[in-house]
Amino acid sequence: MAGRRRAWGNNFPVATGLSGPPALERRKPESTRMAAETASHEEEIAHRASRRHANQLKAKGASPTTDAQGLVEFSCECLRVDCDRSVRVPLYVYNRVLEASDQYLLQAGHHAFTSYRTIVTIGLMRIEERA
Repeated sequence: MAGRRRAWGNNFPVATGLSGPPALERRKPESTRMAAETASHEEEIAHRASRRHANQLKAKGASPTTDAQGLVEFSCECLRVDCDRSVRVPLYVYNRVLEASDQYLLQAGHHAFTSYRTIVTIGLMRIEERA
């Protein structure tokens, strides 16, 4: 073998379906998977930010529309891009959420962070902050 180079031709078992050494399996690079997860997470954060902005505009309006109980309907501020839920709370409650700046108004069962701490849960409304 001294002085001879071994060529990695198609001399591996057919079951592997590889044309290179067994240690060089072909699979999706880790960086590609991580990039896709990062892009997805950035999309979730952008969605939450746009919902927060729309809610802030509604809260700062001259007189937001309220129902008979004095509740204002706000969009859920979770990370789920497909979420179209709304949460009804008194305006002063949402203003307190905004003052805290790290709290989010959510539909019960939805989350603003992967690691969170629930501040208040009333009926279908929840306020969370990062844990």
